[in-house]
Amino acid sequence: MFGKSNSITVQQLKNSSAIFSTLSERHLIELEAQDAIRTYTLEKDESISFQGGSGKDSYYLLNGSVHFDLNGVSQGLFAASQKYFKAIELEAGQRGKFIVNDPCVICRTDRDHLDFLSSWNALIDNFDHTINNGIQARLKELKNPAVFMRLPFENVEEAFNRMITIDVDAGTDVICQGDTGDTFYIIQSGHAEVWQQNIYDKKPQKVAELDCGEYFGDEALITQGTRNATVKMTESGQLLALHKSDFDALIQQHLIDKVDSETAINYIDKGYVAIDVRHVEEYEEGHLANVKSIPLHNLRKCLPQLDKSKKYLTYCHSGNRGAVAAMIMKQNGFEAVCLKDGIKNWPYKLIPGPNNS
Repeated sequence: MFGKSNSITVQQLKNSSAIFSTLSERHLIELEAQDAIRTYTLEKDESISFQGGSGKDSYYLLNGSVHFDLNGVSQGLFAASQKYFKAIELEAGQRGKFIVNDPCVICRTDRDHLDFLSSWNALIDNFDHTINNGIQARLKELKNPAVFMRLPFENVEEAFNRMITIDVDAGTDVICQGDTGDTFYIIQSGHAEVWQQNIYDKKPQKVAELDCGEYFGDEALITQGTRNATVKMTESGQLLALHKSDFDALIQQHLIDKVDSETAINYIDKGYVAIDVRHVEEYEEGHLANVKSIPLHNLRKCLPQLDKSKKYLTYCHSGNRGAVAAMIMKQNGFEAVCLKDGIKNWPYKLIPGPNNS
């Protein structure tokens, strides 16, 4: 971890490679907290091994030198001083072993996440600072900017121009589960908790905490439905609020790729993995062949088990839940599209009963 005796500080990481130099200290600390960056300080003759997962991890040698073995076969000696040292990437099923030649620091990173934040910082730097009325500063405070990443620059700027600032007191329910969604929110200051009551819960359960720079309220706007949770302020603060009509015009149409049934079949034939995000009871009434059943309310916790090297097609009954699923997946680094209008008018054969591959 950064600043610990067995590792390096954030500033040392920024100074070690151009890969990290463009990221802010806050972003690097957040990446470390999410386990998207991890550093390892090793002494001579020590070794460390890693197993390739979904192919998203890359390994950087920040200083020193190592012998590297891939699946038991020596790949030679690597030194951080090499002019064009490239990241070592492990594909699924591969096993890499670093054997230290000179004391070194190895950094494991989630390459996709790193690329995402680098792109986001470049987007911010391209704003005209003289006319954005503080938008650049607000963008830099966002902790998870995924909702804005695919938008044209002018849409991002216009969305922030249209947001209004709302003062909120501690204890205020900003949105309530079951209410119709009409506003998208960003926490500019203060803290909040997310409470949700599922069908089998006797009372609401706290499922998340939100801090300055985080946003909420987007899912109900995309489904055109009701809020699936209650967000309560635990500390007084300020929110940026964007009305549904502005969210639809500036953000939603760029968030999700929707495909018709014929295109969906072609995508599945080309290797897309279909995910049915309906409830299990709906899934068992009939579903696509070779599909994964992951109800929407379980999707976030199941994401670590999915392979980011694959492409996905999400669907539900009418298209609304499928759209939210595709949005969630894209915000977490997956390539995903959703089935427009769901399978209520699916023209092809459906498979009855359980068939979760």
